Amino acid sequence: MAKTDKSTRRGRVGNAIFYLLLILVVIGTLLLRKVGGYSFYTVLTPSMQSEIPQGSLVIDKKINPNEIRVGDDVTYLREDNSTVTHRVIAIAENYDNSGERGFQTQGIENELPDQLIVYAANVVGVVKVKIPYIGSALYWVAQHLFITLAVFGVVVLLYVSLKTFFGERKKEKDANVPLL
Repeated sequence: MAKTDKSTRRGRVGNAIFYLLLILVVIGTLLLRKVGGYSFYTVLTPSMQSEIPQGSLVIDKKINPNEIRVGDDVTYLREDNSTVTHRVIAIAENYDNSGERGFQTQGIENELPDQLIVYAANVVGVVKVKIPYIGSALYWVAQHLFITLAVFGVVVLLYVSLKTFFGERKKEKDANVPLL
């Protein structure tokens, strides 16, 4: 095998490894859910359907609770450690003499406001980006990470193998063509 064939093969394998690592970094980032003051969440219910469809990916930015205004869509942490993304409809300063702001929230598709006031400390962030439907796919990947990585690994190996096999066959065929 010629030296250029080896370097070409190494280049292909290197590219495959690079893309595999890139995808792992993206998936890892989404699983960690927090990067540089931003948090990533999937909307699982239709309570904000007309603004943020169920299955959307929302990207929240952590901000000072004093900067939150009525009309902002916020993601907050509930007592059961689940997250909810709803709209702020009212703000109470020094809620319940806690020294914190309290936020009355409501899913815009819900008839009534949420029963509990959200303390400022429980606000994860304000929604800055909403991407419809992507959240469902990422949520599925996160729930089935092993299967996803296994399938992706098989596809990469198959791609590299086929590319190498057909690349060598083409080189053999080209080598057997007489020069004029």
